[in-house]
Amino acid sequence: MDQITTALELLHAGFSVIPVGKGKVPARPWKEFTSRLPTEAELRGWYSQPAGIGVVCGSVSANLEVLDFDIHNWDETCQFIQRQFEETHSACVVNGVDSGPLDQVSIIRTPSGGAHVYYRCIEPPSGSLKLARHSGRLNPATGEFDGTPGYFIETRGEGGYVLSPGSADFCHPLGASNYQHVSGPRPHELVPAFTPQLRDIWLMVARWFGCEGLPYESPLDMTTEQPAQERAERPPQHCPSPGDVFNLSASWAQILEPHGFKNVGTEGEATRWKRPGTENPVSATTNHDGSNLFYAFSPNCHPFLEPGRGYSKFAVFAILNFGDASETAFREATKELVAQGYSREFGENIDISAIVDRFKGPTPQPPSKSFPFLTIADYLKQEDQVDYHISGVIAKGQPCLLAGPPKSLKTCLSIDAGYSMASGTPFLGLFDCPEPARVGIMTGEASRGKNQSILKAIIRSKGNDPCSTDSVPLFICHQLPVFSEESQLALMKKTIEELALDVLIIDPAYLCLGSLADHTANVSKMGNMLREIGEIAAETGCTPIINHHTNRKFEAGRSLSLEHLSGAGWAEWSRQWVLVNPRKDFDPETHQHSLWMVTGGSDGHAGKFAVDVRERDSSGAWSWNCEVRSFGEEVASYSESKQQKKEAAQKEKEESFSQNLREALNLRAEEGSTINELKQVFQDQGWAGRTKITTNLMSDFIDSGFVKVEQVTRGNNQTVNAYLSTETWSKQVVA
Repeated sequence: MDQITTALELLHAGFSVIPVGKGKVPARPWKEFTSRLPTEAELRGWYSQPAGIGVVCGSVSANLEVLDFDIHNWDETCQFIQRQFEETHSACVVNGVDSGPLDQVSIIRTPSGGAHVYYRCIEPPSGSLKLARHSGRLNPATGEFDGTPGYFIETRGEGGYVLSPGSADFCHPLGASNYQHVSGPRPHELVPAFTPQLRDIWLMVARWFGCEGLPYESPLDMTTEQPAQERAERPPQHCPSPGDVFNLSASWAQILEPHGFKNVGTEGEATRWKRPGTENPVSATTNHDGSNLFYAFSPNCHPFLEPGRGYSKFAVFAILNFGDASETAFREATKELVAQGYSREFGENIDISAIVDRFKGPTPQPPSKSFPFLTIADYLKQEDQVDYHISGVIAKGQPCLLAGPPKSLKTCLSIDAGYSMASGTPFLGLFDCPEPARVGIMTGEASRGKNQSILKAIIRSKGNDPCSTDSVPLFICHQLPVFSEESQLALMKKTIEELALDVLIIDPAYLCLGSLADHTANVSKMGNMLREIGEIAAETGCTPIINHHTNRKFEAGRSLSLEHLSGAGWAEWSRQWVLVNPRKDFDPETHQHSLWMVTGGSDGHAGKFAVDVRERDSSGAWSWNCEVRSFGEEVASYSESKQQKKEAAQKEKEESFSQNLREALNLRAEEGSTINELKQVFQDQGWAGRTKITTNLMSDFIDSGFVKVEQVTRGNNQTVNAYLSTETWSKQVVA
């Protein structure tokens, strides 16, 4: 992946990115980027040439904090990281703090053999902290410590930055290409998850590894004021707590079944559970992705078991049996476990490495001998063909947006697209659907009655009978999924698989946001939501088409692009799009919509079309009469129409002038009118064109037989030319 792609990936995930030069020093002033994200244009300018990718920590990057293990030995670093997770988890169990967010940690190996551990916090982190102090570094040549004190664990917080994988080599003395992701989600996949309580424990554990922690048996002891004699009398080794022992030895069935939960099957490593008193097939899972955690799908499982949050066996035991997630409940649960025999001695010989195995990153493997380059001849032989659901409009397998301002016919167009793909008939009567597809439409935008009327009109417009649709694989649901809920996304995926859908149309997006409705500008939250939808599409092979609207600043009739869409992340998520925008105001008398329709996608298809749709016939009944023209045809038609209007206006203007001239001549039919007298009449009557009245013009009218000229004498005895209308012209209406 090239640097600009990596940098944009981080930016789109809500990270502030800065260019870094030689020696890990920023290549430009960067403090402003501790309070704002750079623009794409700025990033493209910075990375038009090689540079390091600096990731700014703190609130600007959705509360990013990085734990920096400055240890120049990778094996030793791995041991410290394992202990970091191990001790944090144990302390969380004892204190009743959820350690599930430890899954949201990304581990990066640094060139020196240390590690950067990325995580995002619920609340903004503090500035950078020095945590674990050492009394000197080991000199490999002598095998002795140099006696120079310093810190080997620090944080990079508000106002700090770190170098990211993908940086140019010259940015680090040992080669910045040696920054390698080794474990956990990649940095751009992280979401704010560390609670203040978890972060406190996490930093306390890191501080315990330093000199200040030497007198203490465990990190928890550093927070107590106990006499040294009491600490000395403690056993020399830290043993697992009753909660640790319970997590390792108890089964989920032992915990859940006494409270009415039923095992309803497994999928992969996960077990599905159904709570008592519900008709829903699944209420929760355990061991999803090997996590050994409990995940509720609904708050109805228990008021203190939050949906989408992972809970250990001990936490679920405490909540179900002692009512809530308070410190009191966890202490009572601990007492109960001790009474049941889950004592520290019981767990003395248990291997608790399973708790942290999922956190420990693998030792990086050496790269393969080379990248898989192809010769140009072989490359050109391997042609990739783009397959379409709608030729030139919607490609298979690519997330699609059908977007536009309000009242731009998005719902009706999506219904036409859905029926066209399912029936194999042309979309809008023009764009071929190569083969029938299995299509689902989930809609909440219009009433069932209106949608039925529109669908029937569309079916009739294609020459088909609305009463003969049994063979058309089109499925319609007037219930929308909630994108912010894991259970709803799981249900959506299950529905796609059960119906074997090739395409799923969801209309509209804003009614599907759930708890994210107030966070549409949050790049991180929206990006994660859209990523999950994209993953469902990739896993099922289904093409999602989502109807979306423009932001409030967009003015209908202006040129429409993806940057005008409402909310963060949509433009980056969509790999293809159909953008609709009114060309003219809706005509309520004829029920005609006149639209621009712009299509495009990353596979290279693109087009701009003028679309006219009349929704009602002359009797007022629903209809679907469509006319589609290319942009070039519309421009040519517009130019021709404009010229015709111009010529008609000119003709009308000339006819009006001629009629006014005839009337002016008739006003002085007996004595005739001179040029100046005719001009005076035009001025008195307020008619246009008085400047056109000249001798040459009147000669043209004389030649045409409409006007005659005579010599007359005026009051000053001057002989002048006086013009009169001929008898024929004075009595006729000018054609």
